[in-house]
Amino acid sequence: MILWGEDDVFQPIAYGERLAWDIPGAQFVRLGGARHFAMVDRPRAVADRLSTFVTGG
Repeated sequence: MILWGEDDVFQPIAYGERLAWDIPGAQFVRLGGARHFAMVDRPRAVADRLSTFVTGG
């Protein structure tokens, strides 16, 4: 899973989309209201997405 903050000014969302395209089977997740350090901006949303991904839920 590639989790990317939609408001990242250092690495635009297009970089994350390209990375997901380059990795077979990658799951790309846009995180609204988050910048470069999404885990700081939206910690609960990041934790929820990671938990769902890791548990396969």
